[in-house]
Amino acid sequence: MGLYMSLCVSRWWNIRNDCIGGLWAAIADLTFYLSSYLPGRRRKISRKLHLNLLLLLFLLLLLLLLLLLLLLLLLIIIIIMIIVINHF
Repeated sequence: MGLYMSLCVSRWWNIRNDCIGGLWAAIADLTFYLSSYLPGRRRKISRKLHLNLLLLLFLLLLLLLLLLLLLLLLLIIIIIMIIVINHF
């Protein structure tokens, strides 16, 4: 059981680092590139605005991912219930 839990946590951590970490790095890079095109004081304001908008997009993507995972879980539960009902 311990080996199985270790494997599950390891897979979850890899997905977290590869997906969420990659999105976070992309947001930081995109904010830097977008703000570098505006001169002077507008750059600082624009950088904050871009960062806030990209962080909002990041949160929306995470919520969408969570919703998809919940739908998948619901589908698995329904399939298991159908199999159990048909078995008896």
